[in-house]
Amino acid sequence: MLAQSRKVAKPVPTRASFPIGSPAFVCVLATLREALPVAPRVKRRSSPFRPVFPLHFSASQALLSVCIALSLGASGRAEPIAAAAPRWFHWQRLASLPDSLPGRGTILASTAGSILVAGGAHSPDFPASKPTSFSDAILLLTPGGSPSNRWRAIGRLPEPLASAAVVPLDGGALVLGGDTPNGPTDHVFAIRWTSSGQDVAFDASFPPLPAARSHASAARIGDRVYLAGGRSANGDLRDFWGMELSPKTGARAWRPLPPWPGESRSDASLVAQSNGDHFCLYLLGGRSGTRSLSDAYCFDPKQGGWSTAASMPWPLGRPAAAAIGQSHVVAFGSDPLAYHTITDTWSAAAHPPVSAAIATAPWPQGQLVLASDASGAAAEIYSAVLRPPRRHLKGLDFAAMAAYLLLLAAIGLYFARREKSTEQFFLGGRSIPWWAAGLSLLATQVSSIGFMAVPAKSFATDWAYFAGVATWFLVVPIVTAVYIPLFRRLEVTSAYEYLEARFNLPVRWFGSAAYSALQLGRMAVVLYLPALALSAVTGLDSRISILTMGALCTLYTAAGGLEAVVWTDVLQAVILVGGALLCVVFVILGIEGGASRFYEIALADGKFELGRFDGGLTTAAIWVVLVGNFFQRLAGLTSDQAVVQRYLSTADKRQSIRALWTDVAASIPWAIIVFSLGTALYVYYKLHPERLSPAVDVDGVVPLFVAQQLPAGVSGVIIAAIFAAAMSSLDSSIHSTATVWVTDFYARLAPHSSDTVRLRLARCLTLALGVFATIAALMLAAADVRSLWDLFQSIVGLFAGGLAGLFILGLFTRRTNGPGALVGVAASAMVLYAAQPRVHFFLYPAVGLLGCVAAGYVAGFILPGIPKTRGLTVFDVEPTRQGQ
Repeated sequence: MLAQSRKVAKPVPTRASFPIGSPAFVCVLATLREALPVAPRVKRRSSPFRPVFPLHFSASQALLSVCIALSLGASGRAEPIAAAAPRWFHWQRLASLPDSLPGRGTILASTAGSILVAGGAHSPDFPASKPTSFSDAILLLTPGGSPSNRWRAIGRLPEPLASAAVVPLDGGALVLGGDTPNGPTDHVFAIRWTSSGQDVAFDASFPPLPAARSHASAARIGDRVYLAGGRSANGDLRDFWGMELSPKTGARAWRPLPPWPGESRSDASLVAQSNGDHFCLYLLGGRSGTRSLSDAYCFDPKQGGWSTAASMPWPLGRPAAAAIGQSHVVAFGSDPLAYHTITDTWSAAAHPPVSAAIATAPWPQGQLVLASDASGAAAEIYSAVLRPPRRHLKGLDFAAMAAYLLLLAAIGLYFARREKSTEQFFLGGRSIPWWAAGLSLLATQVSSIGFMAVPAKSFATDWAYFAGVATWFLVVPIVTAVYIPLFRRLEVTSAYEYLEARFNLPVRWFGSAAYSALQLGRMAVVLYLPALALSAVTGLDSRISILTMGALCTLYTAAGGLEAVVWTDVLQAVILVGGALLCVVFVILGIEGGASRFYEIALADGKFELGRFDGGLTTAAIWVVLVGNFFQRLAGLTSDQAVVQRYLSTADKRQSIRALWTDVAASIPWAIIVFSLGTALYVYYKLHPERLSPAVDVDGVVPLFVAQQLPAGVSGVIIAAIFAAAMSSLDSSIHSTATVWVTDFYARLAPHSSDTVRLRLARCLTLALGVFATIAALMLAAADVRSLWDLFQSIVGLFAGGLAGLFILGLFTRRTNGPGALVGVAASAMVLYAAQPRVHFFLYPAVGLLGCVAAGYVAGFILPGIPKTRGLTVFDVEPTRQGQ
């Protein structure tokens, strides 16, 4: 039977009802009583230069108190922490180490299809005493082979070696220092081999270590290798070094870095893992002489310095640690521990099926662990694969989801009878109420990615991105004063009709094609990523989720046109906001001490900070967030057909303006709710780190909590909210793209076609686009593409700024002509492509827009063409008709 690890986190009481007088009720009264005083400023340990955002203003506390009061009496699933550590891994024994190779101090490395074990030393109590003999053998393990050919000898090391530091390289490993028969060595070499084991090669071109050592710790981030401590002939070391594998100038060299604050050590673990924003190095435990250590430290390469991390609950003398998932480090020692880098907490980890793990190496199937039991028997190789988190959706959850989906279908069928013309299908007959158009704008702009990714961002970092809400009050006055009057006066259906009127037909077609290309990519991603996250934590088959959302969304959009899209968006906006608010309430209820404890921990850890005040271009400095959001919001509200279509669907200019301000009035509370949700989840999982499964990505923290901690029925409502976020973005993308194709391409090429033919074509295109999006999302699911959203965001930035720049050139310049506008968008893409590695992605729209405007304006002086400006710029405005 496996040994049971000691418990770290305290058990949580079973959640039941909260009557008057209960701790939850007292917490509500305390929150209301403390709504007015301002909480003291608390500096964050790792970032003392960022200001604390004062979320403790009375309005937010009152809102939170009302939420908690409304939830009094709610009951949750009774799930106290189990006595045993969570079973995160599925272990599989691969092979026993041959007797010809010692099990102590061996080199462990891997490639996609094989595992290399080399060197090692024999000693009864190694490394405390001098080893009796060393090995230079290199053996290759091919998992899955027969016992007779599973192990193969493929060569010899340059010298007998043990206790070297090992760093993975492409196709091999970098070996640093180690013990030899003549004592510690400073040699560094790379070893590479083929998975077939037919060839092994050594590369000794690396510079030697600054000093000979063994039992050192090493890790790699990108193209840089780091080395920490170790044991020399004179004792343990306290030094820290870095080396570029491919330096831009000069030869490879070890460069000194500031050492960690603690004492000298050997046998520590140095692990590269993300802190929620970027990769850092975590130095864990080790030995100082014969004394085991439990302290831990974090080195931030961006800041160039160390900070003290939470100490291990008990010392692990020689932990074999590995990065697991996106933010966990597991230390396999005598009593294994798991460290979560974001919350800076430790929890017990389940034992591997051996008594002492002594080395780890990454492998596509999971983490490989080389282990030897305490009795000194032959070492064994095990593979570990992460288990998915436990899942327990109930009948009530599925009933809530089914009720939501049926309601959407009913709305689509109701409006299907009213769509008799393209005016009705594309613009709802221009009779949509302003408040409905405004709520539809909110739902359109909040995708399922936003529902999960924004809370995940505040969970992993802070409120730096929240500063962008201030740009609403800078952008919306411009849109209501200039763009809405223009579009209403021209009575356009597609925003890109203006580009032909101001420039020429090629510019219009470029705008339509660029927008369509972005939407085609967005449709598949919006469907795929939430289905992937829900599959990981709920057990819902991702293909079923994709088919359900894709089919239903396509049918009601094709049947009911813009009216069905808007009114389903209104329903989805209510579910989105209500679902997120429910999540906040239940997270706070799950925190021991309620709202007071939530504020205390979040403020102490700097979770309400608004970002850095610095001049960097690559970080989320507050000026970067504000500038980036300004141009991104300007581009979205002026050149995104789905958005323009909403405020054109109202009766007149005044209602269009009201619709846009309704979007603002709903978006700011929405932002407060989702950022609060991420912060509340941070506090919850800081108090219960054992419940945070490393098998779930950071972006899956919301569905993880929903699936595991919410009461039956409520989980279904929140999952329906995630569905709503996906479908409200998908229906807008499908409908607006169909509108562009019919209006900007077909109607322009076939001006004498009947309205009936255009309506029939619009429905057919809507169906085709929905089928395309669904199939594309299913293909992504089959390919298991996980980094597509980041890539897509970069592609969006390449074109969105240039597209918005065309409207700026048209409205605010008289000189720019059609050829100049085309030069502007080409220059925009080139400038932004060159700037991408040097600026934060928030600045992509700003760089693209400004590049387009600058190049297009200058080209207008050089290239031939007569600008068309009458009634089409802010300088040449024709009188408007009454009511427009």
